[in-house]
Amino acid sequence: MGTVKLGQDDERRNLILHTWEDWEELLATLPTVAAPFVCVFACDAVGVPAEVVGKVMRQLLDGGCHYIVCWGPDCERVHDIFDETLVWMSIEDIKDIPLRMSSWHAREPLCKSIWFALQCAVDCQCEERLEYQCILGLCQRQENWAEVFTRAFSAPQAFSDEVLAEDDQDAEKMGDAESKILVVRSPTRRVFLDFRKV
Repeated sequence: MGTVKLGQDDERRNLILHTWEDWEELLATLPTVAAPFVCVFACDAVGVPAEVVGKVMRQLLDGGCHYIVCWGPDCERVHDIFDETLVWMSIEDIKDIPLRMSSWHAREPLCKSIWFALQCAVDCQCEERLEYQCILGLCQRQENWAEVFTRAFSAPQAFSDEVLAEDDQDAEKMGDAESKILVVRSPTRRVFLDFRKV
């Protein structure tokens, strides 16, 4: 499918999906998008050399990625390499690089990681989500991953409603003495904070 703009969210940010097969292909085809942007990076990084992952992270940072949401096998390592690359860029350029944010979502389904990017990804440089120009989904071609992105980016409001409805069901199932769910609401987002006894 390559690169395709699938829609806009309610803040008129372009929602762009780029699919890729292997890491060398990604390095050669990584699209240029309006900056600053959020990146949802869905990949299988197991066994991929850190040097290769680092090259992709460098391209993203050079291109204006201010927030990366990492998902998929070994996504925590991808997140770590993003942070390490940012530090090395600061050292090599002998100047302060603006703070960038990163998160990994190894224990969540892909739909909730995309929802997080759409609703909650804000960094210290962009105090309002409105300042981001677009959300870029980088999706390795695996199983039905691209289908989830397509559903989310084509109809973001309906997708958000669907994810929140699933959270409501999960909260009802967990509403016992062993778990307390705090729901924080705002005009644009709702976040579940789960406090469980360990």
